[in-house]
Amino acid sequence: MTTKPTASLNVWSPRPSAKVAHKLSDTVTLYGLPAILIKPIPLSQAALQRINESDTLIFTSQYAATHGLSQIKQTDIELLLGQKTVIAIGEATRQALVRHGISVTLTAPSPFSSESLIDALKKHPKTTHTMPHTMHTIAVIGGENGRRYLQDALQSEKKTVTKVVCYKRQKNPLSTEVMVEFIEKYGINAMLVTSCDIADAAVAHLHATGEYSYQDWPTFVLSERIATHLTALGFNHIITATNASQQALNETILVWWKHRISE
Repeated sequence: MTTKPTASLNVWSPRPSAKVAHKLSDTVTLYGLPAILIKPIPLSQAALQRINESDTLIFTSQYAATHGLSQIKQTDIELLLGQKTVIAIGEATRQALVRHGISVTLTAPSPFSSESLIDALKKHPKTTHTMPHTMHTIAVIGGENGRRYLQDALQSEKKTVTKVVCYKRQKNPLSTEVMVEFIEKYGINAMLVTSCDIADAAVAHLHATGEYSYQDWPTFVLSERIATHLTALGFNHIITATNASQQALNETILVWWKHRISE
């Protein structure tokens, strides 16, 4: 099975929150079919106690904000949130926190990563030496099996850090028939990838269909780290967004397509 050439760019968005169809222009459409699902993990009493004792809460993703706060708000800890430093990694995370009525002290800038957060903390107005002096006990609220970079970097600054897991990612159990129908119905001929986990799940689904031409699809990514990961998976045509935001990713897709059709 191969995707027929078309006069349009039909981009698969395998993100958990992707819309069924989102037109970027008359000839460019994003089609959503999640490759992974986000499942909440109940917080134990020990985890809630750690959050309660922490002076700083770092939410690593919008899913951490959604699934973490939904459980925190069922406890007395909600009354203490206004006394804590709340930090978000990424604009989507900040917006999710604000929707829950939480005031955010600091948001990690583009590329919205643990690395950019550490850099931002060192430049924060309340910084003494290398880290804000108000940060002593920190709860990093995020997903299962995430990277350890943030925890290790904070611990190297003599901070007490606890990882609190409130959700997990799991491969969406899509059948081969569903994937084939999706590719053929929408004429999928490109893909966008916003994380390495999503890349792995998407490739597994595509591989099962026998649709091997996906490695030659134009594939749009948020960061160089994801681009490197996809290169290792055999992708040949990777385009990295100008910065790690959905708006920049959409603009990158449109600019690339405009250049492509003018050739």
